Amino acid sequence: MDHIKVSVSCTVYNQKRYVRKCLDGLVNQKTDFRYEVIVHDDASPDGSAGIIREYENRYPQIIKAVYQPQNRYSVNPVLVQDAVYSRVQGDYVAFCEGDDYWCDDYKLQKQYDLLQSHPDCGLCVHKVRKVKADGTETEYMIAPGRFEPGIIDGNRYIRELFGSHNQEFQTSSYFIRKDVLFSMPQSIRDAYFVGDIPLLLWASVKGSLYYLGDICSCYRVLSAGSTNEALKNREYAIMRVKTSVDGNLAFNRATEGAYWDDMKHDIMRKKAQLYYVDKKMFTKEEAEEIFSALSLKERLIAAVKFTKAGNFLRNIRQDILRTILRI
Repeated sequence: MDHIKVSVSCTVYNQKRYVRKCLDGLVNQKTDFRYEVIVHDDASPDGSAGIIREYENRYPQIIKAVYQPQNRYSVNPVLVQDAVYSRVQGDYVAFCEGDDYWCDDYKLQKQYDLLQSHPDCGLCVHKVRKVKADGTETEYMIAPGRFEPGIIDGNRYIRELFGSHNQEFQTSSYFIRKDVLFSMPQSIRDAYFVGDIPLLLWASVKGSLYYLGDICSCYRVLSAGSTNEALKNREYAIMRVKTSVDGNLAFNRATEGAYWDDMKHDIMRKKAQLYYVDKKMFTKEEAEEIFSALSLKERLIAAVKFTKAGNFLRNIRQDILRTILRI
């Protein structure tokens, strides 16, 4: 019982409204092994740190808090990862952001047991329930429609991920072997803006995934400061597309082109969107290659995505989602 088996990464910024619910789910895990929760507060001005200190004092054997004097994410998101990863002591790493929460007290035990008994799997994931910003549960799930619970071949997952443009698993479900996580090339970590997609991709390169069919966590949709809310901002949305292209190209180099045929179309589709933001980014020959690979529908979407009309439609989409979930 002495050795810490699992480290949990919990990143927090301006989530005072939600972080208590998050931390309750983390400290209430029932396991037959020791685990730690590394809570990283990125200089939240809303008082989140005060709540974290309360839990740190109540659960000193579990909560290991990091309080940044200045916001690190705004400098480089990788700095937040580095601050957490450098403190990891466990053989496995799980994740939960401060506005999400775990709803199954046996989540860690279930995922630990599964990876212990399936050494060919580098990552375990599960179903995630969507909840409203106020915490009310919905019937909506983040779960794959094309995969049954059980072992998912990593190569198949990568190909279907690029083909569908849908990652299908949410970060609060991730449970990964530390050696798999830490073997990810720095070039991939640096290129992607967020860490969930490269983590899924790299774990799939290193082995199979295990999909647990249970609902073990909840994702808070359109909470204040969430990624979906931020995507309503045009410049942020453009940056996400650009870093997605850069990240995919870094992944292609790291895997020596093993998945290029599967990812090429997705990259061309996103490059077309960037072409209409700044045509000087591409030569005439590059532009011809990009658009020759796309359908008429994809070309039209690229042409309007970041125009005023496209930004309006993107905002309407988020507002419709908010209405559907009655948030």
